[in-house]
Amino acid sequence: MTPFLRKILGLNWLLLAFMLALAIFGVIAIYSATYMREDPVAAEFWRKQANWVAVGFFAFIATSLIDYKWVRWGALPMYLAGLGFLILTKFMGQKVYGAR
Repeated sequence: MTPFLRKILGLNWLLLAFMLALAIFGVIAIYSATYMREDPVAAEFWRKQANWVAVGFFAFIATSLIDYKWVRWGALPMYLAGLGFLILTKFMGQKVYGAR
């Protein structure tokens, strides 16, 4: 068995099933809340949510296949980059409705 196939078979399938069930429930809830709206923008909310569910599914699979050694190696640089971007928003951010 190849290492890639071993990683795929070693995924937490229960977590994946619950994640997809919650995401699908959310899409259905958004659809049921907006399907009779006259506003054409609101009628498309469920499609946007479904698109992001698909993106999230593939991101989940991709991050599940990453070796933890790489995450441990890159944790500090990613943390520092996140802090740097947070500080940049204080100086470069645009104020919208009182928030930056």
